[in-house]
Amino acid sequence: MNHFACGAARGRAGLAGVVLAAGAAFCMMSAPAAAQDFPNRPLRIIVPFAPGGNVDITARALAPALGEALGQQVIVENRAGGGGFIGATAAVKAAPDGYTLLLGSSGTISVAPAVAKTPPYDPVRELAVVGAIHSVPLVFTSSARSSINSYRDLVAQATAKPGQVAMASAGTGTSNHLATELWMREAKLKVNQIPYKGAGPALVD
Repeated sequence: MNHFACGAARGRAGLAGVVLAAGAAFCMMSAPAAAQDFPNRPLRIIVPFAPGGNVDITARALAPALGEALGQQVIVENRAGGGGFIGATAAVKAAPDGYTLLLGSSGTISVAPAVAKTPPYDPVRELAVVGAIHSVPLVFTSSARSSINSYRDLVAQATAKPGQVAMASAGTGTSNHLATELWMREAKLKVNQIPYKGAGPALVD
């Protein structure tokens, strides 16, 4: 999963970025009047997933540095649920004054809006990407107590028990959900995918 600085909806699968809700603060900051007093109060970064996952960890690492650079406190706010829709929608509906940021992922920016019948926001029209962050891989993991100790073990169990091997995802419409669906299709296997409100609680379970 990559965090990037180009147009979210035109990016490739696995991309994510820091996104401003309905109006670019960086454009506002470039205007002479706005540049004189922005920011004059705390900012918030909305994380559309539960604490403990990749997006949340990234936001909490970013917030202090961003706050120091801007001279204002930056607060991380978790708004989990709906595969990222709840948090992203909150960011889209926030005042377009540059004080609300969304730390987006490929799920919230491109995957979920593309696969939903009635997405609650248009990422191209209502979000503006303003910065690249980092990239992380998507990998299979299992508990040390599990009998699945390798990819070969996973395939063997999924083959022997179609639909019975449980696999957690960060939520419906997220990048790991879509990646698992693609894997099942190409490997001709079926697992029981269980959506969570983020990678953090999924990993704990």
